[in-house]
Amino acid sequence: MCGVYEADFYNYALDMFREAGHADCIIPLYANHTLKQAVYLDSTHAQLLDEDEKEVLKAAYNISHLFDLDYKVFDKGHKKISYYSIVLECSKDVRSQTANNIHKTIHRSFNVDASIVLFLLNGNIMLSIVNDSNDIYLSDWYEYFYGVDELIERINICNLPLTDEYHFVDELVYCCARDYYLHPLPHGRLLFSLLPDNYLTLYPDSDYGTLMDALDAVINEVKDKYGNDYVEPDHSIPVSTEEIEDQLELIGLELASIENEEDLDMAQEFSNPVDKYEYKNIPKDVLSDPIRLLKWIESNGE
Repeated sequence: MCGVYEADFYNYALDMFREAGHADCIIPLYANHTLKQAVYLDSTHAQLLDEDEKEVLKAAYNISHLFDLDYKVFDKGHKKISYYSIVLECSKDVRSQTANNIHKTIHRSFNVDASIVLFLLNGNIMLSIVNDSNDIYLSDWYEYFYGVDELIERINICNLPLTDEYHFVDELVYCCARDYYLHPLPHGRLLFSLLPDNYLTLYPDSDYGTLMDALDAVINEVKDKYGNDYVEPDHSIPVSTEEIEDQLELIGLELASIENEEDLDMAQEFSNPVDKYEYKNIPKDVLSDPIRLLKWIESNGE
């Protein structure tokens, strides 16, 4: 791998994709273009950007179109996958969200079915993938010298099918995307599958607040793991507090119903106390011996 300098990042990206088996070229289609060049001159599908989109794309520098994979590579299909490299200029705490927004915005200008971008910021790289449904997936960040080998291994062409573009991109996402893209949180009543099966047995005194806290802890575990690098998947439905509260209300009603049934059973038990004179005719020595008691009941027709 060559050294990484911002102006030479496209060479580093080409080296990486060659080592992973995705490319065989040594010269990119174009290198280190500005945003205006990439969006308005290089694209066959120039788009008008609003002010918000222009603001997002200000953090994108040295945009390079590395190579394309098309129908010649795959057994069937006619779609095209384009590979790019982009240098970011932003703070570390917003790097993932910024890369996500840039790729989502600029993908429309690429005029391809799927696009793959390798981002660089301060000596760390991240892969971003947009599929033909415009869903975006981010990899983890890797240190460009000591972490790149892991990324190369993950995206190695040997792990990917060449039947068609759809399955190729789908498998690529599976190989390198962050876990929370591959294992999204459940919704509705399935939210409670996040808790252990024996949760109520382990914590029988749990109330509404305790359940809420337990679910919040599980839901926020992934966000806490990634911190500022967490990006809400565009194609997922965020789990809202209202949804959790609605499901907890249903659980609360069920628990209350169970408690009411138990109370009713107890009330019936106390409303029909055992008559202390019911067994007054049974000798005390018989009462203390179960076997003799059974024989006594049989012989006396009790």
